[in-house]
Amino acid sequence: MHLWERGEYRGWPDVTLGTVDASIDEVRLTFEGECGTHPYEGRGPLLRSYPSGRVFMLDQSDSCLWKAAEALKEGTVVGTYEKPAAPRD
Repeated sequence: MHLWERGEYRGWPDVTLGTVDASIDEVRLTFEGECGTHPYEGRGPLLRSYPSGRVFMLDQSDSCLWKAAEALKEGTVVGTYEKPAAPRD
């Protein structure tokens, strides 16, 4: 699982996108602060060049930044991903 926040509006990312394994059911994101933890269905299109991978895209224009992601299959965590730290100047 590889996810990135992209695009900005007023200093906040507009979208998270990336690829996940096609066998997972959900991606559960843990957000910073009071935004909590939320699951999202893993149902994006399959990648033609890598059919065991699937596109994941999430509108996050609600100003919540995520810090960790978990891949779930039948309710069980099968993979984790920690968002890389922001580059420093």
